[in-house]
Amino acid sequence: MPFVYHYYRHRIPIWAYLDATVPGIAIGVAAGRLGNIMNGSDTVGRLTQWPIGFTWPEWARGFPGVCPGIQDISEVARCAPEALVRGPVHFTQLYGVLIGLALFLLSLHWLRQNRAFGYVFWQFVLWYSLLRSVFEETFRLNPLWLRVYLNEQAGVGFFTATQIVSIPLILLALFLLPRFNKPRTAPTKPSPGRKAK
Repeated sequence: MPFVYHYYRHRIPIWAYLDATVPGIAIGVAAGRLGNIMNGSDTVGRLTQWPIGFTWPEWARGFPGVCPGIQDISEVARCAPEALVRGPVHFTQLYGVLIGLALFLLSLHWLRQNRAFGYVFWQFVLWYSLLRSVFEETFRLNPLWLRVYLNEQAGVGFFTATQIVSIPLILLALFLLPRFNKPRTAPTKPSPGRKAK
């Protein structure tokens, strides 16, 4: 709210600010997934028979003490199902790290293109939504809100909530990007006789 107030009060070029935040957001995506790896099997992937399947070591399984006092393994499944999944699973946390690093490098490239302010932001919205939906969410052990496809041997499923939400974001970015894909114009100079603020 303070940012919105400051924007309307002082007419800050909001698209320029949003563009400037993109590299930091991309690094945040990668750092967040590194945190998931440190948590053990947080944001776990689906079981897979593919050769890339990763098996979590016993000491990294789930969250120690998350279901204290439970003796029956079925109760653990109800309390914290991710604590039971060891592998081989899709290493979706690593997929997320790679997506964040790729977006960071892409954002540096986009910033050098001298496109209109807002171009970098909408490129990020497009590619983050697309990459996460295809290369991370497809393999994560998340509930399928629309069970269109599920291959339990491969560990592939469509559509999770994130994938569904990503569809309108991708369409919006595709609609808006052509409006921002033009050379950046120079800032407007104050007219003669007017004091520059």
